[in-house]
Amino acid sequence: MAWPVSAQDASKIVGVWKVVDITRKEIASGKTDKPYGEKPGGYYIFTAGGHFFWNFVADNRKPPDGPAPSDMERVELFKTLSFGTGTYKSEGGKLLLRYDSSWIQSWTGAERSISIPEVSGKTMTLSSATFKHPISGVDAMTTNAYERVE
Repeated sequence: MAWPVSAQDASKIVGVWKVVDITRKEIASGKTDKPYGEKPGGYYIFTAGGHFFWNFVADNRKPPDGPAPSDMERVELFKTLSFGTGTYKSEGGKLLLRYDSSWIQSWTGAERSISIPEVSGKTMTLSSATFKHPISGVDAMTTNAYERVE
């Protein structure tokens, strides 16, 4: 079931957004990095009906040696991507995302909170709440920048 955001919020974020930057910050150390490289690929899509889709891929993905990736190649490719789908709603100055599928199965069926994205012209900035990073295991947050495609 979709959760529509308020008309004011929806008018800002509804659309297709191409990722231009993903920066992760470790909470304890303050260390920042770019887990998908300097030029990550992917999109964030918000629909007027309250659905979302996002996917990210690293800029340095190595293609498999043959037409069918080996198990080791598949693992390396998986480590350089992420995705999520579901519904969203605006509540108390936050966006609540309810996942119906995700690259990390523990997110599927879960609700995660992010700040309502800031939109300025054709740029959207989205900051996550603190979360346990599924690969490193440290408490982290991300700040992502996007450019409107449509």
